[in-house]
Amino acid sequence: MGCDSRDAAEGLWQRLFDALSISESDDLWARWLNDEFHRRKDNTNQWKKAPLQLHDIDFPDAEKLKLRYPAQQFVRDLDAVIAAKGRMTRRQWISILEAVLRLGSAMHVIWLCSVNGKLWARAKDILNGGSAAPTIEEISESYISGERRYLAYGNAATAFVKQYASDYLVARIGLNLVLWILEDLKIEVPTLRSCVDIRVFFELLVKHRERIVNEKLWARYSNLTESEAKTISCRKGVGSNIEEFINHTLRKRETAADNLRGYDQGYILKKRGQAESGALTVSLGPVAVLALVHSCLKEAAGPRSVRKLCDHIAAYGIDVDLDDVANSELGKNLRMLGLVLDSPDAESGMLLVPPF
Repeated sequence: MGCDSRDAAEGLWQRLFDALSISESDDLWARWLNDEFHRRKDNTNQWKKAPLQLHDIDFPDAEKLKLRYPAQQFVRDLDAVIAAKGRMTRRQWISILEAVLRLGSAMHVIWLCSVNGKLWARAKDILNGGSAAPTIEEISESYISGERRYLAYGNAATAFVKQYASDYLVARIGLNLVLWILEDLKIEVPTLRSCVDIRVFFELLVKHRERIVNEKLWARYSNLTESEAKTISCRKGVGSNIEEFINHTLRKRETAADNLRGYDQGYILKKRGQAESGALTVSLGPVAVLALVHSCLKEAAGPRSVRKLCDHIAAYGIDVDLDDVANSELGKNLRMLGLVLDSPDAESGMLLVPPF
């Protein structure tokens, strides 16, 4: 979904496969391990590229130029990380690749939850007679395009993650119920795979509002939400799974052994304090910072300020207050890793330094 076209997606998939393969360009330790495992493995399973699963549910290429969502930034960062492989050991490169994968996959799920929630909110408003169908431009800008602030740097994330998962489940109940009613009424609805299709769906809601509501829509909706209350509150089922996926993917790995506490450096969330029940807050680990700074600079021919890094992170949906960077944990990590130069003038602020 993040690539501009299917050819671009195939090309990136091939570059990822080539980078994950062990070749003469890899470090000696990686090649030695590969040879040792190759001698001992079952030869029926060969390392080969799997076909890329391209489905017909992607946005049209023309619409992608007008949309903004985390997958677009993810594929650019993935390409940048692949290009950096030759500048470090394989173990270091895998850690950086993992950090980008963790951030991209989890924020993609949050984006999906948010899109569904916003679409259902507008559908409810239309069915209650409160508004007309939105324009294609409004759908593109206000409903499909991602936000800069799904999560805020330095703030707690647990409650927000649970709310996104809950809103998604409520939206799926409502949207699916409406689609089933339209099907029962013999009203054809296009597959919702573009902003144009979504516009047609909303127009059908306006046109057939009374017929849909007369099918006991709100009573059925209320019964479904009450019967699935535990799932919607993320105490079991799909809701719990979504919440756990996002938290498990983003949070810092906790280890029992003291000497392994620094093992995970690619996290995006970490526990505040030492208590078991400590809230998870948005805080990028050093490896995640390295990956994002490298990717940010890879997109520019010249130097970039910390402001550009904040915009880069915001493309995933994590808001970073520029005024707080200097004195925050992010600023400390940037200085510790040697990734910034303090500008001598007061206007341009800190400039990013290429990490590799």
